[in-house]
Amino acid sequence: GMKYIVPFLKHMDGYSLWNSSFTHCNSVTLFPHRDFAKEIFEASRRQGLKVGGYFCLDEFVYPIVRNGRIDVRGEK
Repeated sequence: GMKYIVPFLKHMDGYSLWNSSFTHCNSVTLFPHRDFAKEIFEASRRQGLKVGGYFCLDEFVYPIVRNGRIDVRGEK
């Protein structure tokens, strides 16, 4: 009966499950050197499931949102 999946792809600790251009803290650059988001999306589609993704934009360790705007350079 499952029709869709929405995995949590990035938590507030900044670790993302894809090769993020915003941070080096991800599953491709660091251990285990795998793009889990891509694997999840491809496997879900092969099974006929609709797939989305959820991630937390705000971060504790590697903040990319400061003063209400996206800061890709990491300025304080």
